[in-house]
Amino acid sequence: NFLDKGVELAKKYSKQNKIIIEEYIKGREFSVDGYIINKKFYLLCISELKKIKNKNHFTINECAYVDNIGRKIFEKMTVSAQKIIKNFNLHNGPLLMQGIVKDDDFFVLEFSPRIGGGSKNQYIDTLTENNMIQLYLNQCLKKNNIILNEEKKYNSATMKYYYFNGSYYKKTININKLLNEKVILKSFFYKNNKTHINNQKYSSDRILGVLIASNNNKSVLDKIVKIENTLIIADNENNDKKF
Repeated sequence: NFLDKGVELAKKYSKQNKIIIEEYIKGREFSVDGYIINKKFYLLCISELKKIKNKNHFTINECAYVDNIGRKIFEKMTVSAQKIIKNFNLHNGPLLMQGIVKDDDFFVLEFSPRIGGGSKNQYIDTLTENNMIQLYLNQCLKKNNIILNEEKKYNSATMKYYYFNGSYYKKTININKLLNEKVILKSFFYKNNKTHINNQKYSSDRILGVLIASNNNKSVLDKIVKIENTLIIADNENNDKKF
C-alpha cells in the first residue's frame, strides 16, 4: 500500500536503513521569534503563516501577527523554547521556532538559533522596535548589554507576499500611492524587473512583500482590501499577474 511504499522509499535515503515516522498533526501553523539572554527566552513575535489556497504546494502568502493567542499556548511556546535552550546549551542570541497549534497545545516542527529570513527582521522591528540584527551584532561585538523593548507598537499587523509565474516581471504600479496614503507601512522588493518567474511554489519566487500595521484587525483587513483593488504587478505585456 501507499504507507509501505513510503517507508521503503524513505529507507533508501537513510545511511542506517532506519527512519522516524511522525504523527501528522493538522492545525494552524505559527512562527515564533524570540531572543535568548543568559539562557532565558524572551518571546517577541508570534505570527500565523497562511498559504495560497487551492494549490498543491505550501506557498506562504501571508504572515499575520497574533497578539491574542491563549495563555496556555503562549506558555507552551515559551516552555518549548526553554527546553531547546537547555538541551542545546544556548546562552545568548536569536531563536526561531515554527510549529503547529492544535486545541491548547503547541507542537514544534523545526527550530533554529537564527533571525528569520527575508524581511522578518524589519517586521519584528516595526512591531516591537527590537532590531534583531542590531541586537545580535551588539552581542557579537560585546558592545553593550542586550536590552529588549517588551512593549508592542501595534496591536495588529500582516506581511502580505505577492507572486506570479510563467512570465517576466516588469514593474509594480501604485505602490508609491499606497505608501503615501499610509495604507502600506513598508514595502520590500525581492525581484528586479525583467526577472523571469518560473512558478510561485517557494519563498524565493516572491515579487513583493508589503507590511500593513494598525491598532485593530478591522483596519488591517480594510487596508488589505484596498491594496488588492489598487496594486498592479505587471508582466512584460502589462498584464496584472499577482497571486
